[in-house]
Amino acid sequence: MNFLKANYFDFIFYIVFSLALCYDYFPTLFPSTPFQKWIFFFAILILFVIGLIKDQIKNSSEQNVFPAQLFFHIFSIAFIGALTFLGGESHSGISLTNPILWIVFTVSFIQIFLQRKKSKRRRFDTL
Repeated sequence: MNFLKANYFDFIFYIVFSLALCYDYFPTLFPSTPFQKWIFFFAILILFVIGLIKDQIKNSSEQNVFPAQLFFHIFSIAFIGALTFLGGESHSGISLTNPILWIVFTVSFIQIFLQRKKSKRRRFDTL
């Protein structure tokens, strides 16, 4: 589980992502500001872009990317499920009953596993 080592950037991303989901499900828990939705959106966008740049510079091995991507998907589904279980209702339509969410996750899982298979084949061919 090399991908779970202390990576503060990923930790900050998960916190911001979780807070954005909490805001979507329970908007009354947060102090009201007129640009709150945009703050979360831009924070996630900036963290995502920085993460892409960081990974390009760091040249992350494909072995570590697969478990991290899989963990993010499982975390997202579990967190959405937990927020629903706690009585929250998404104001943006992100819910476990939304078929578009499941289509996106299915396509993403297929892409992740195909990428993993291609990576293993490439690694095997180089041996």
